[in-house]
Amino acid sequence: MMNTSKIIIVPKLSKYTLDMAKYKLTSDQLAEKYRREGIDIERILGSHARQEEALSALKSLFTAEQFISRDELTREVAARAELVIALGGDDHLKFVSHFVDATPIMAVNSDPVLSNGGLAYFVASGFETVLRRLENEQFDIEEWARLEAMLNGSSVGLATSEFFLGEDRRRDMSRHILEFDGAKEEQRCSGLLVVTGAGSSGWYDAAGRFLHSEGDKFSPKAKHARFLITEPFGGRVTEYSMVKGTLEIGQELVVHSLNDSRGVLTNDSIEEQEFNRGTKAVIRIADTPLGVVNMGAG
Repeated sequence: MMNTSKIIIVPKLSKYTLDMAKYKLTSDQLAEKYRREGIDIERILGSHARQEEALSALKSLFTAEQFISRDELTREVAARAELVIALGGDDHLKFVSHFVDATPIMAVNSDPVLSNGGLAYFVASGFETVLRRLENEQFDIEEWARLEAMLNGSSVGLATSEFFLGEDRRRDMSRHILEFDGAKEEQRCSGLLVVTGAGSSGWYDAAGRFLHSEGDKFSPKAKHARFLITEPFGGRVTEYSMVKGTLEIGQELVVHSLNDSRGVLTNDSIEEQEFNRGTKAVIRIADTPLGVVNMGAG
């Protein structure tokens, strides 16, 4: 049986809470700031209330010591747990996953009203039933492919969703040489996306509509990744032979930066590395997948 006392929960703070801390304002002052900026106050307050309610629901089931803030979360803390619960949305799941190696992870959507939660299978309401199934090990663990990147031979960690390679500013053209599956091509575009199934419903899905009018989503459980160059310069979709592709286990995608301004490689839009002219990136499917708890229903 799973020792539920060794579960840790990492909650996401609401925008309302974060804004109060960021701007050092009282609730009334923050409300006035929202009004001046034309922000829908009721929408933010409603989301805050639902997230607080979800947190309270889990606090009634676990001890205070089992709740870890994002600032306190480390790889060592996650490694000692039997399960890590990310209480938030899809982006929060990606953040928490950066601290997880072999420990299973579970995503609980803290605001199902406003968050689609495509990767968050569970909600806090009625979590007692989920907890009993965890105790009795009545669940499955899905293996989600992750990506690994090396910059000039040094690892930059694993990505659950995507790597982006290109210029930091959208106004600057991204340039690189792409090597894959025996082919090599110099390209100019708005940047290169390499995504897992977990990342295929976000940025990649929108950016690829010039090739796939109905989108190109695929399962987080897929054992492959896909890459796409965004907004090929001059509409050179037909001129480039490597606009898109599928990265299988054991294959490597090699990218040589020709960026002249401020090139970057971003990891799940969370971490950022320099990717300036002369830098070589090698991307492949990571050996360690992300273990995600699923019970067939949220």
